Amino acid sequence: MSKKTANYPDLSAEQLFEMVEDAACDKTDGHFTLMRFTGGWKAMFQTPDVVGGGFPGTERECEYDRILRTPMEETMGDAIIAALYYLAHPNVDPMKRKEKANE
Repeated sequence: MSKKTANYPDLSAEQLFEMVEDAACDKTDGHFTLMRFTGGWKAMFQTPDVVGGGFPGTERECEYDRILRTPMEETMGDAIIAALYYLAHPNVDPMKRKEKANE
């Protein structure tokens, strides 16, 4: 299994970043967030606002939920591929897609 991405081992880190940068510039004003946790990686388009207004009752209250609902991926590359997938398929619930993949 590649450290870059388990699902697309032929993609280099440079190719992944080029793909995500192009998509971010086209769809989200260039904003893309990559997060490393003890258990793996998460990536999403836009910048989650967890400091300036991501509180109950505000229009951004779902930002914490969005981070929590983004599935943890084993590699950075897989997190980027997942973010690209969810950008292309906005009506797909990330948690349900991850549950189906694990069945």
